[in-house]
Amino acid sequence: MNTFMEKLNGNLILIGLMGAGKTTLGRQFAQMYDCPFYDSDLEICSASGVSISTIFEMEGEEGFRHRETLMLKKLSALNGIVLSTGGGSVLREENRRFLREHGTVVYLHALPEVLLERTRYDSSRPLLKTDDPLKKLRELYMVRDPIYRETAHIVIESESCAKTLRKLVECLEGMRKFIILMFLTLLNLSCFASVRLESGSLSCLKGEKTVGVSLDLTRIKYKKDLPFKDFLALGRRVSDWKERSLDYFVKEFNEEGFKHDLSATTHTRATKYVLVLTPLIVYKDGSISGIAYLREVSTKKIKATMVFKSDDGDYDDPITFKDPMDDLGESFAKLFIREIRKANK
Repeated sequence: MNTFMEKLNGNLILIGLMGAGKTTLGRQFAQMYDCPFYDSDLEICSASGVSISTIFEMEGEEGFRHRETLMLKKLSALNGIVLSTGGGSVLREENRRFLREHGTVVYLHALPEVLLERTRYDSSRPLLKTDDPLKKLRELYMVRDPIYRETAHIVIESESCAKTLRKLVECLEGMRKFIILMFLTLLNLSCFASVRLESGSLSCLKGEKTVGVSLDLTRIKYKKDLPFKDFLALGRRVSDWKERSLDYFVKEFNEEGFKHDLSATTHTRATKYVLVLTPLIVYKDGSISGIAYLREVSTKKIKATMVFKSDDGDYDDPITFKDPMDDLGESFAKLFIREIRKANK
């Protein structure tokens, strides 16, 4: 596999509305890095022997979405590819989950007016066969834009192919260097629970009463070398694991933050900022280390970056994260309180 692609969690996956340039950009990127390119819509057409429009006419949108899910599972299981997805691929939660778990997801963002100019003379778009395609694009944008942003690891403005390709490469190169730097930093953290502000500032939390908390498991490895899909095969349902882990974290964060009028919640859409915990390694003793980002919900801009390593986990059941998440909840609360106090001076 191309060594650059290995650093991107295996695959590069492009999402966005029709006309955003996913296929054009994907082909250019694949050619640049000498790796296979797939377009999920074209693969569906090839497998079925008919066009997307025909599938919509014969089976309806639900029938097409079922075919799309099967194809996305097949393609995302490959390694070292560039994958351009259909505009509605993110509508199903299971699609969003396995896309994030099998690659670096990039959202190519463009406004409806721009998309209309690009798709005006394209008769192969069944959802735009309407008297008012701009109205339809605006409706799709309102529904899907938040989902794209929630699914993506990176958001990039779609401009000309050359400009967008240059921005994409710069973002991915920066992301690769940053992850390497974080791994080196984590090796220097002490063996007890530790959280450190690495870059940016938490001063934006001044005056905030509640911060959201979420868990990104797409980059985690078990015992340093076991991929996450195999980690899940050890018997954990990812939804149950995430929910319980976050509950442990929030409980301890709130116990520490209560006296300072600061609390955490998993209902991230109701908060201005969200703390995104991104575990990278699960050690044999059940402890975890990784990166955390404080992100503004409305813009997805990262305000601060932190690194963490928890205390030891449960030796009897190293996949139980109660102890590490308890420790991290308390440690993050202390860090936030300390930085808010600095901002208030």
